[in-house]
Amino acid sequence: RRKKSKTEPLPTAIPPGPSGNLSTATLEQNFPNPLGTTTEIRFSISRTQRVILTIYDNQGREVTTLINKKLDPGSYSIPWNVRPESGKRAVNGIYHYRLVAGSTVLSRKMVVMEESD
Repeated sequence: RRKKSKTEPLPTAIPPGPSGNLSTATLEQNFPNPLGTTTEIRFSISRTQRVILTIYDNQGREVTTLINKKLDPGSYSIPWNVRPESGKRAVNGIYHYRLVAGSTVLSRKMVVMEESD
């Protein structure tokens, strides 16, 4: 006689966070995308927390950190200029931007297609 195996039920949802929400942050697609020289990255957070917004190239190398500070709940729009004052611009290609807000980590892709001078 075969013994029936007992299996635990699989969770069907992410457990709610401290505020009862499934997520404490949202990250929108940048606009415009593809971008030439500048773009806006929008996100929102539902509680006061440290927020880090970082741009990475397609090889996973950090390009820049746009924000790294504690923010109050709300919606934010952060600009990124691929031609910073330093003169070292981002090359054409695929980039990833990552938002870390508390224990929430979100990321999206964007394309830089700047016309050459």
